[in-house]
Amino acid sequence: MSIKLNSANGSITISPEDGSGNAAVTFPRSGFASIASPTFTGTPAAPTASTGTNTTQIATTAFVQTEVSGLVDSAPSTLNTLNELAAALGDDASFSTTVTNSIATKLPLAGGTMTGAIAMGTAKITGLGDPSSAQDAATKNYTDTTFLGLSGGTLTGALVVNNTLDIEEVYEKVTVQTSTTGTITFDTTAQAVELYTANQAANRTINFTNVNSNLAIGQSLTVSISMTQGSTAYYLNAYQVDSSSVTPKWAGGSAPTAGNASSIDTYTFTIIKTANATFTVLASLTKFA
Repeated sequence: MSIKLNSANGSITISPEDGSGNAAVTFPRSGFASIASPTFTGTPAAPTASTGTNTTQIATTAFVQTEVSGLVDSAPSTLNTLNELAAALGDDASFSTTVTNSIATKLPLAGGTMTGAIAMGTAKITGLGDPSSAQDAATKNYTDTTFLGLSGGTLTGALVVNNTLDIEEVYEKVTVQTSTTGTITFDTTAQAVELYTANQAANRTINFTNVNSNLAIGQSLTVSISMTQGSTAYYLNAYQVDSSSVTPKWAGGSAPTAGNASSIDTYTFTIIKTANATFTVLASLTKFA
């Protein structure tokens, strides 16, 4: 058998030379692909490489489909193409920088400093701790337990008013006592009025306490003590402020020398602090029967 290449048209002729009488067969050039950069027609087949192959082996459509499916994995149908991913990123080529800059404008969960106002509308900020510094936000619990409401309440400390005080009505605490003899300790922190309901049985000393600590220089306080008298009357005959003796200045110019029988004797004392532990005491006695 002989194989001859026709250099003019590129055809190949195969001829038997065995005396069999078989006819020669000629294959035109158009039926073959070149070895260098061949062009195939129809549906040529090739072995499918295993997943992950990274060589110069031909990649079949089956291999490509497997690799693409692995890349897409279980992505939703609206995010399984590059165009859909780009659209989801706003077609922003600088998406990473955009996100970083946006995050920089947010307050960390760990806290930070706000530079603008927060408009809460009708929403509430919950879970706040009670304030400990001057610029801390105040909670409802703090304001309810620290400040006196407009509807009223009980003050536990002194109230300082440096201007006109307009009061429609004042209720004073009265401490009712039953003792009849001995020194009377009148705590000016506890009350301003005392009433002794039992008939007095002896002349008594009165000691006004917590005066120096309660008053600043130039301040005064006024207290009243009412003492029930029986048929034999007694009176207050010695006076002290914070356990130091004082001599009151009496209305009418004279100190009492006796009580008023079968009545209630009401003493009123105005104590003025003129210097540290120094006081002027103005007093009066009124009979009620």
